[in-house]
Amino acid sequence: MYDCYVGIDQSLTGTAMVVIDKNGEIVGMRLIAPPKNLNRGVQRLNWITKTVIEFMDEKCDGCVASVREGYSYGSKGRSVFDLGELGGCLDLMLFHNRGEGTLEHFVIPPSTMKKWVLGHGNVKKDTGYLMKILAKTGIKFPDDNQADAYMHAVTLRSACLIAAGEMEVDDLTETQRESFFSGARMKTEGLTKAKMKKITNEEFRTLLSKVITDDYKSF
Repeated sequence: MYDCYVGIDQSLTGTAMVVIDKNGEIVGMRLIAPPKNLNRGVQRLNWITKTVIEFMDEKCDGCVASVREGYSYGSKGRSVFDLGELGGCLDLMLFHNRGEGTLEHFVIPPSTMKKWVLGHGNVKKDTGYLMKILAKTGIKFPDDNQADAYMHAVTLRSACLIAAGEMEVDDLTETQRESFFSGARMKTEGLTKAKMKKITNEEFRTLLSKVITDDYKSF
Protein backbone atom coordinates (compact mmCIF):
# COMPACT_ATOMS: atom_id res chain seq x y z
CA MET A 1 0.00 0.00 0.00
CA TYR A 2 1.14 3.56 -0.64
CA ASP A 3 1.94 6.22 1.93
CA CYS A 4 0.59 9.09 -0.16
CA TYR A 5 -1.32 9.72 -3.36
CA VAL A 6 -0.68 12.63 -5.72
CA GLY A 7 -3.40 13.86 -8.06
CA ILE A 8 -2.30 15.93 -11.06
CA ASP A 9 -4.62 17.93 -13.29
CA GLN A 10 -2.14 19.12 -15.88
CA SER A 11 -2.48 22.40 -17.74
CA LEU A 12 -0.13 24.67 -19.67
CA THR A 13 -1.18 27.68 -17.60
CA GLY A 14 -2.10 26.19 -14.22
CA THR A 15 -1.25 22.58 -13.34
CA ALA A 16 -3.04 21.58 -10.15
CA MET A 17 -1.59 19.13 -7.63
CA VAL A 18 -3.16 17.68 -4.50
CA VAL A 19 -1.38 15.27 -2.17
CA ILE A 20 -3.33 13.09 0.25
CA ASP A 21 -1.91 10.71 2.82
CA LYS A 22 -2.81 7.04 3.26
CA ASN A 23 -5.79 8.06 5.39
CA GLY A 24 -7.14 10.32 2.66
CA GLU A 25 -6.27 13.61 4.36
CA ILE A 26 -4.93 16.50 2.27
CA VAL A 27 -1.28 17.24 3.10
CA GLY A 28 -0.49 19.53 0.17
CA MET A 29 -2.24 21.48 -2.56
CA ARG A 30 -0.82 23.78 -5.21
CA LEU A 31 -1.59 25.44 -8.53
CA ILE A 32 1.56 25.58 -10.67
CA ALA A 33 1.55 28.57 -13.05
CA PRO A 34 4.65 29.11 -15.23
CA PRO A 35 6.26 32.58 -15.04
CA LYS A 36 5.61 34.93 -17.96
CA ASN A 37 9.12 34.47 -19.36
CA LEU A 38 8.46 30.71 -19.67
CA ASN A 39 5.08 30.75 -21.38
CA ARG A 40 5.83 28.55 -24.38
CA GLY A 41 7.85 25.70 -25.82
CA VAL A 42 10.28 23.29 -24.20
CA GLN A 43 11.25 25.77 -21.48
CA ARG A 44 7.66 25.78 -20.20
CA LEU A 45 7.39 21.98 -20.31
CA ASN A 46 10.68 21.62 -18.45
CA TRP A 47 9.67 24.12 -15.76
CA ILE A 48 6.29 22.50 -15.14
CA THR A 49 7.62 18.95 -14.91
CA LYS A 50 10.51 19.94 -12.64
CA THR A 51 8.17 21.89 -10.37
CA VAL A 52 5.81 18.90 -10.15
CA ILE A 53 8.67 16.68 -9.00
CA GLU A 54 9.90 19.28 -6.52
CA PHE A 55 6.44 19.59 -4.94
CA MET A 56 6.14 15.82 -4.67
CA ASP A 57 9.55 15.60 -3.02
CA GLU A 58 8.50 18.30 -0.55
CA LYS A 59 5.15 16.77 0.42
CA CYS A 60 5.61 13.01 0.02
CA ASP A 61 7.42 10.40 2.10
CA GLY A 62 7.66 6.65 1.60
CA CYS A 63 5.90 4.89 -1.25
CA VAL A 64 4.07 7.26 -3.58
CA ALA A 65 1.33 6.72 -6.15
CA SER A 66 0.83 9.58 -8.60
CA VAL A 67 -1.97 9.96 -11.10
CA ARG A 68 -2.51 12.48 -13.87
CA GLU A 69 -5.66 13.19 -15.82
CA GLY A 70 -6.04 11.28 -19.08
CA TYR A 71 -6.51 13.13 -22.35
CA SER A 72 -9.80 14.59 -23.52
CA TYR A 73 -9.97 13.02 -26.97
CA GLY A 74 -12.88 15.19 -28.07
CA SER A 75 -10.84 18.40 -27.75
CA LYS A 76 -9.72 20.37 -30.79
CA GLY A 77 -7.22 23.08 -31.64
CA ARG A 78 -3.51 23.76 -31.27
CA SER A 79 -3.58 23.25 -27.50
CA VAL A 80 -4.35 19.55 -28.01
CA PHE A 81 -0.79 18.94 -29.22
CA ASP A 82 0.75 21.11 -26.49
CA LEU A 83 -1.23 19.29 -23.79
CA GLY A 84 -0.19 15.97 -25.28
CA GLU A 85 3.45 17.02 -25.01
CA LEU A 86 2.94 18.05 -21.39
CA GLY A 87 1.28 14.75 -20.52
CA GLY A 88 4.11 12.83 -22.13
CA CYS A 89 6.75 14.89 -20.33
CA LEU A 90 5.08 14.30 -16.98
CA ASP A 91 4.77 10.57 -17.62
CA LEU A 92 8.43 10.30 -18.63
CA MET A 93 9.70 12.41 -15.74
CA LEU A 94 7.70 10.41 -13.20
CA PHE A 95 8.80 7.14 -14.81
CA HIS A 96 12.45 8.13 -14.41
CA ASN A 97 11.89 9.16 -10.79
CA ARG A 98 10.53 5.81 -9.64
CA GLY A 99 13.59 5.03 -7.54
CA GLU A 100 13.64 1.66 -5.78
CA GLY A 101 9.96 0.94 -6.26
CA THR A 102 8.99 4.03 -4.26
CA LEU A 103 6.85 5.67 -6.97
CA GLU A 104 4.16 4.32 -9.26
CA HIS A 105 2.45 6.51 -11.83
CA PHE A 106 -1.06 6.08 -13.23
CA VAL A 107 -3.32 7.72 -15.81
CA ILE A 108 -7.06 8.07 -15.14
CA PRO A 109 -9.68 9.39 -17.61
CA PRO A 110 -11.64 12.46 -16.42
CA SER A 111 -14.87 10.45 -16.43
CA THR A 112 -13.44 7.90 -13.97
CA MET A 113 -12.96 10.29 -11.08
CA LYS A 114 -16.28 12.00 -11.80
CA LYS A 115 -18.11 8.67 -11.68
CA TRP A 116 -16.34 7.65 -8.48
CA VAL A 117 -16.77 10.90 -6.55
CA LEU A 118 -19.77 12.62 -8.15
CA GLY A 119 -21.78 9.65 -9.39
CA HIS A 120 -21.80 10.65 -13.07
CA GLY A 121 -19.06 10.72 -15.70
CA ASN A 122 -20.46 13.64 -17.69
CA VAL A 123 -20.75 16.28 -14.96
CA LYS A 124 -20.10 19.62 -16.66
CA LYS A 125 -17.74 22.27 -15.38
CA ASP A 126 -20.39 24.94 -15.06
CA THR A 127 -20.95 27.53 -12.33
CA GLY A 128 -22.27 24.83 -10.00
CA TYR A 129 -19.38 22.40 -10.46
CA LEU A 130 -17.50 23.31 -7.29
CA MET A 131 -20.72 23.28 -5.27
CA LYS A 132 -21.40 19.71 -6.42
CA ILE A 133 -17.93 18.71 -5.31
CA LEU A 134 -18.41 20.47 -1.97
CA ALA A 135 -21.66 18.58 -1.45
CA LYS A 136 -19.95 15.22 -2.08
CA THR A 137 -16.61 15.78 -0.35
CA GLY A 138 -17.27 18.48 2.23
CA ILE A 139 -14.26 20.39 0.87
CA LYS A 140 -14.37 23.88 -0.64
CA PHE A 141 -11.74 24.17 -3.37
CA PRO A 142 -10.43 27.47 -4.76
CA ASP A 143 -10.81 26.32 -8.37
CA ASP A 144 -11.94 23.33 -10.44
CA ASN A 145 -8.38 22.33 -11.35
CA GLN A 146 -7.40 21.64 -7.76
CA ALA A 147 -10.77 19.99 -7.16
CA ASP A 148 -10.13 17.63 -10.08
CA ALA A 149 -6.61 16.86 -8.85
CA TYR A 150 -8.06 15.94 -5.45
CA MET A 151 -10.69 13.69 -7.01
CA HIS A 152 -8.03 11.91 -9.06
CA ALA A 153 -5.99 11.23 -5.91
CA VAL A 154 -9.06 10.01 -4.00
CA THR A 155 -10.11 7.74 -6.86
CA LEU A 156 -6.67 6.13 -7.12
CA ARG A 157 -6.48 5.64 -3.34
CA SER A 158 -9.90 3.96 -3.36
CA ALA A 159 -8.91 1.66 -6.23
CA CYS A 160 -5.76 0.59 -4.37
CA LEU A 161 -7.69 -0.04 -1.14
CA ILE A 162 -10.31 -2.13 -2.93
CA ALA A 163 -7.68 -4.19 -4.75
CA ALA A 164 -5.88 -4.80 -1.45
CA GLY A 165 -9.09 -5.92 0.26
CA GLU A 166 -9.15 -2.90 2.58
CA MET A 167 -12.39 -1.43 1.20
CA GLU A 168 -15.61 -3.39 0.81
CA VAL A 169 -16.88 -3.98 -2.73
CA ASP A 170 -20.42 -4.42 -1.38
CA ASP A 171 -20.47 -0.74 -0.42
CA LEU A 172 -19.90 0.43 -4.01
CA THR A 173 -22.63 1.72 -6.29
CA GLU A 174 -23.00 0.27 -9.77
CA THR A 175 -21.52 3.47 -11.22
CA GLN A 176 -18.51 3.25 -8.93
CA ARG A 177 -17.87 -0.35 -9.95
CA GLU A 178 -17.92 0.65 -13.61
CA SER A 179 -15.78 3.74 -13.04
CA PHE A 180 -12.50 1.83 -12.83
CA PHE A 181 -12.90 0.22 -16.24
CA SER A 182 -12.90 2.36 -19.38
CA GLY A 183 -14.58 1.11 -22.53
CA ALA A 184 -11.22 0.02 -23.92
CA ARG A 185 -10.30 -1.80 -20.70
CA MET A 186 -13.65 -3.61 -20.57
CA LYS A 187 -13.18 -4.69 -24.17
CA THR A 188 -9.71 -6.01 -23.36
CA GLU A 189 -11.06 -7.99 -20.43
CA GLY A 190 -14.07 -9.26 -22.43
CA LEU A 191 -16.50 -7.45 -20.15
CA THR A 192 -19.88 -5.88 -20.76
CA LYS A 193 -22.00 -3.90 -18.31
CA ALA A 194 -24.23 -6.96 -17.95
CA LYS A 195 -21.25 -9.20 -17.13
CA MET A 196 -19.87 -6.59 -14.73
CA LYS A 197 -23.05 -6.85 -12.65
CA LYS A 198 -22.63 -10.61 -12.33
CA ILE A 199 -18.98 -10.96 -11.33
CA THR A 200 -18.21 -11.79 -7.71
CA ASN A 201 -16.50 -9.40 -5.33
CA GLU A 202 -13.34 -11.46 -5.50
CA GLU A 203 -13.38 -11.42 -9.31
CA PHE A 204 -13.85 -7.65 -9.17
CA ARG A 205 -10.82 -7.26 -6.89
CA THR A 206 -8.76 -9.46 -9.20
CA LEU A 207 -9.68 -7.39 -12.24
CA LEU A 208 -8.92 -4.15 -10.43
CA SER A 209 -5.58 -5.52 -9.22
CA LYS A 210 -4.75 -6.35 -12.83
CA VAL A 211 -5.42 -2.73 -13.82
CA ILE A 212 -3.26 -1.39 -11.01
CA THR A 213 -0.32 -3.72 -11.69
CA ASP A 214 -0.49 -3.37 -15.47
CA ASP A 215 2.73 -1.96 -16.94
CA TYR A 216 0.97 1.04 -18.47
CA LYS A 217 -1.19 1.59 -15.37
CA SER A 218 -4.06 3.19 -17.24
CA PHE A 219 -7.69 2.75 -16.15
